[in-house]
Amino acid sequence: MRRREAVGLPGTLYRQVMTPTDRDHLVDNIVWQLSQGVERFVQERAINDYWTKVDPDLGARVAQGLGLGTSQPGNG
Repeated sequence: MRRREAVGLPGTLYRQVMTPTDRDHLVDNIVWQLSQGVERFVQERAINDYWTKVDPDLGARVAQGLGLGTSQPGNG
């Protein structure tokens, strides 16, 4: 898979295919996984280097769920 597809396809899925409830569940699942003994720098890296690139809203919501608040939609 090319790098562009690594964030492009999941972003399309998040924005165009998932329902708002699906997106809520996805965020909850990501936050839970990243809360299980994951060091803060790894959480920040996951948000900034992947989830925010998939979709700025997704990155911001995951950051908020982890209490980071560093990512904002549009600021990826």
